[in-house]
Amino acid sequence: MVAAAGYGKTTALRRWFPPSGVRWWRGPEVTSQRLVDEIRAFVEDRPLVVDDLPRLSAEAVQALAAAVDDLPYAATVVLSSRWPPAATAPGWVGRCGWQELGPADLALTPEEVGDLLAAEHGLSDPALADQVYGATGGWPALVALTAETLRLDGVPSGDLVPTVSQPGGPLQTYLVGVVLAGLPSAAVRLLRCAADLTPFSAELGRALGHRQATETVRLLRRSSRRLGRVSRPGSGNRPGGTPISPQPPPGTTNTDRRWLRPAPTCRPAPTRRPSES
Repeated sequence: MVAAAGYGKTTALRRWFPPSGVRWWRGPEVTSQRLVDEIRAFVEDRPLVVDDLPRLSAEAVQALAAAVDDLPYAATVVLSSRWPPAATAPGWVGRCGWQELGPADLALTPEEVGDLLAAEHGLSDPALADQVYGATGGWPALVALTAETLRLDGVPSGDLVPTVSQPGGPLQTYLVGVVLAGLPSAAVRLLRCAADLTPFSAELGRALGHRQATETVRLLRRSSRRLGRVSRPGSGNRPGGTPISPQPPPGTTNTDRRWLRPAPTCRPAPTRRPSES
């Protein structure tokens, strides 16, 4: 299971695999080698769930897949992480046929957004539910923060985004302090560059000087429906991602997080001209 913070991975796992019936581990508490050793020694018929797995190297991912493949019987092993597996070669799928769940499987539907707004926040307008879904893509944490902002500050007559994404507000603070803080610096730079450019593709990112654009776009697409809404070459769509202000929230200095420093304007990458003979 791969999804960004706030998608409800742990909640979903505890609903699907009640702790009393599984062997449950927290990823940061174990090393990848210990996890491999435990899987190889796995003799119980209970599912093994590893939640909040940290980012693993390609070698660690392959070792985990091989350990599960080598089990002599059918076993359920669930890995949950904010990070897509570092290796997506055929060896990761293995003969056991790993199945990956992502943001699309965890996001709330428009109907679920409407139910949450009505039941927990007293906001029962169906049109508002559609607006909240459109602004958040069903990202559960963003839906909850947006709903709370609207409940406290009121529902604007126009677009929701300027109201709920004010600098220093709950939504912006969460995105900057939790979501962006966990991303590689290359991803943060690309997001800040892509904010005013739609459609945005990996090709455009490379043209603007982002050397890791292809890998970064792949990471964002697999971890979030909103942060990863950039276009594929030739698609011609104009996706709307979640607005993220590059300015730090009140009380945060640029020295607290280096990636919060104002980014230079994205410029086309320099091209080399063949020397004249």
